[in-house]
Amino acid sequence: MRAIRLSRSYLKPTTGVAVMLVVFLFSELVSWLASYPINLLKMHYVGGVLPYLWLVLRSLLIPEAMTALIVVWLLNQAHRWFGIEQVESNWRSILGYKLIFLPVLALSFIFFNPVTETVRFLLEGYPRYSLSTFWNVYLAGTFSWPVYIRYLALVLIVGYALLTISLLGDLHRQTSLSPTR
Repeated sequence: MRAIRLSRSYLKPTTGVAVMLVVFLFSELVSWLASYPINLLKMHYVGGVLPYLWLVLRSLLIPEAMTALIVVWLLNQAHRWFGIEQVESNWRSILGYKLIFLPVLALSFIFFNPVTETVRFLLEGYPRYSLSTFWNVYLAGTFSWPVYIRYLALVLIVGYALLTISLLGDLHRQTSLSPTR
């Protein structure tokens, strides 16, 4: 096989959210293993296991699902913008294919941050919404280098995982459909 035809069958919203969830669960596990007493204090501070899970759901999982959805959309759009329909099946071409998406993933913060932070504000701020809090804490306050760097690591992991999963899925489908020698 000389080239892998890209169907992007795994570049879907559900796959994006699933990959984001796996990354989140892994980081949460590492956090609990590394600082169990601190996390236990946090859980007791918010009122127990169920309030802690609700806090994680509304402050992290649901807003970051928006991040994953927008990253998936941007990756699909980049395939269309750059006219990428296939990748040669050698390491150099695959590396080049993935490097094309580095600027897309690096600039994705501009697109997803306002959406993610708006959803986070709506979930965390209920029922006391304040426009000044929304602007200063959730929007303008998050457009900073430390927040960008934290998100960049997450987006690169999720984005490249999605590209790899999709590429491997396309490769598997094409090799399983091709006649055996």
